Amino acid sequence: MPIVRATASNPILFMNGCRRYFHRCRPILLLAKNLHSYTVQLLNRQTNSANNQQLLIPSDPDVLHAKLSKEKCGLPMIHDLNVSYTDENKTSPIVALAIHGCPGNHFNFRYLASQLIAMGIRVIRLNMPGFATSEKPPEFVYTAKNMAQFVVAFLDHIGVKKVNVGIGTSFGCSILTSLSIIQSDLVSSYAFLSAVGGRPQAGLQPY
Repeated sequence: MPIVRATASNPILFMNGCRRYFHRCRPILLLAKNLHSYTVQLLNRQTNSANNQQLLIPSDPDVLHAKLSKEKCGLPMIHDLNVSYTDENKTSPIVALAIHGCPGNHFNFRYLASQLIAMGIRVIRLNMPGFATSEKPPEFVYTAKNMAQFVVAFLDHIGVKKVNVGIGTSFGCSILTSLSIIQSDLVSSYAFLSAVGGRPQAGLQPY
């Protein structure tokens, strides 16, 4: 650019370069000014439209707790595992299971849950080991496969034999991907939000 080249030589050429540069850029600056004005108007219209829309109501039920035996988990653990979760619309035959990412907890699905509940769907939001008030056993190895095995044990513990849709976000998608491998008939369909990917990567190594 002229300004950069002029600066490297001497102040006089720098000033001349500025004049030539801004003279040539004047149409562009005018266009940018008009675009900025249009953008501001568009954002104002979008904001007004959003303000006129009804806000979603979150679902914040009481958090439930369960104790999974180390034998049922099928994982190398010394003690039983205390886990927390929410379970809404328990009588509905249609079941949605929500698995959060890392970091995360059942709270991440509070707005989505309210919409599913209004449709008559049972919504189970599980806090994975070490998240929210679920226990963090020191011997637990945090891999997607082990997390998936934990989900299988949890669902068996609360008596859920079939999940219609598994909803995952971030690392929760990897957990559900592993779940589809170790027990393919448990979940009928999947919905992945901001998935980290199903293929193991360096960032998904045990930590």
